[in-house]
Amino acid sequence: MKTIPYMGSKRKLLPFLKDSMLEYLGDTEIQSFFDAFAGSGRVSHHFRNRYKIVANDRQSYTKVILEAYLQNTTELQYYQYLIDGLNALPDAYWASTDGWYANTYSAPENNGCSIGADGNPKPWVDYNARKIDCIRHKIDEIFPEDCVEKSVLLLSLMLGVSKISNWMGHQTGYFKDWKKGKLRPVRLELPPIETSHKFQHVIHCEDMYDIIDKVETDITYIDPPYGTNNKKVSRTGGCRYDSFYHLWNNLVRNDKPEVSGRANRRSDLEGYCGDLEYNDKSIVIPSFERILSMVQSPYLMFSYSNKGLLTLGELEDVITAGGFNRSSIVTYKKLHSKNSQTKAGRTKGHCIDRVNEKEPLTEYAILARR
Repeated sequence: MKTIPYMGSKRKLLPFLKDSMLEYLGDTEIQSFFDAFAGSGRVSHHFRNRYKIVANDRQSYTKVILEAYLQNTTELQYYQYLIDGLNALPDAYWASTDGWYANTYSAPENNGCSIGADGNPKPWVDYNARKIDCIRHKIDEIFPEDCVEKSVLLLSLMLGVSKISNWMGHQTGYFKDWKKGKLRPVRLELPPIETSHKFQHVIHCEDMYDIIDKVETDITYIDPPYGTNNKKVSRTGGCRYDSFYHLWNNLVRNDKPEVSGRANRRSDLEGYCGDLEYNDKSIVIPSFERILSMVQSPYLMFSYSNKGLLTLGELEDVITAGGFNRSSIVTYKKLHSKNSQTKAGRTKGHCIDRVNEKEPLTEYAILARR
């Protein structure tokens, strides 16, 4: 599966999650799987041929990714023809667009400096941003309304843009110098999608509180924003996915919002922090309990880590308060590597303060039943 780089990605943990679940379930057969915080889509994609997937995330880009991978039935030749046409759009076509992406997010090569006219670094070199304007405008001309076919083209655009974007991972700031490979011309490729599916998968794009009690599956998988036990991170400075990946939502929605700040983030995100994204146990614990109490599945699998805001004991208390049998809780553990942002923070030596900082990163798969 090719998808966007994502904080907390489960790419390397997929075998661990599968083995943990199968060991816990034993001879119990399940048919359906609810991926409640689907993110970059890796977990849903991994289990697509084992269970009927119901996936949800409030991020628009997640819906696009999973529609392309789990719902497409159109032949690949059709998409290749369209992608070839998008790649071949002439530079002059830019005059047909409003130039929003180039005007908002680009800078010239500047002898290797990515600083734009407003004095802030930009994620895309000017000729690539103009190409993004062209491609995104053309996609809307081809498919004025949302559909699976449009999602495939948008996924192709995100994957192509990801390769030439001048950031580490999060879209909260951009490098001041053009990094290696980021000046290459953007080019779209056909994603490794399928044309038939064993199950009829369902994709939602809803706030968790609006959807979770409406989905009835055999098991619900919850991979929430972890928060952090890092004392040097602010109360609202946790895993704010809306801000961290705002450009993917911009590309997918193409709503060209008002932007602000050095990273030109969507102004409608200013001050916003979801309940589970706070680094505040007095907010996060009641939110988890509310969500778990609404789960309509007899089985639960919950992902977390020892660097998250809550301790393992607190997680067990939350799961029990959510209506699951405490004696049924089993926690599987696996050592895991830290992401690039955490490594950068340690290298700089000024932004990490944890009681368990010297302990290796350990991922939890917590299984329970009602």
